[in-house]
Amino acid sequence: MPSIDHDGSVSIMDMSKYKPQSELCKTWQAEGIAMGIRVALRTRGLHLTAEDERRISTCQDADQLSRWMVRAVTAATAEEVLRDG
Repeated sequence: MPSIDHDGSVSIMDMSKYKPQSELCKTWQAEGIAMGIRVALRTRGLHLTAEDERRISTCQDADQLSRWMVRAVTAATAEEVLRDG
């Protein structure tokens, strides 16, 4: 949830330290991040291949998905988003 700091700037809650404990929560977290990646790419007009969709949908690593999400808002291509690392 965004908040207004004392200097008037907007901060977004840092979710990087939140680690869901149950498998169901981990699955929901991964699905939510994956959806955000797809929405960001489509909104920006970047094409996802069937293989791209499969990689995004089957990834359960929240850290990897989070890296892809950050790239999804700035990358020039879907391939750039999904590069390893």
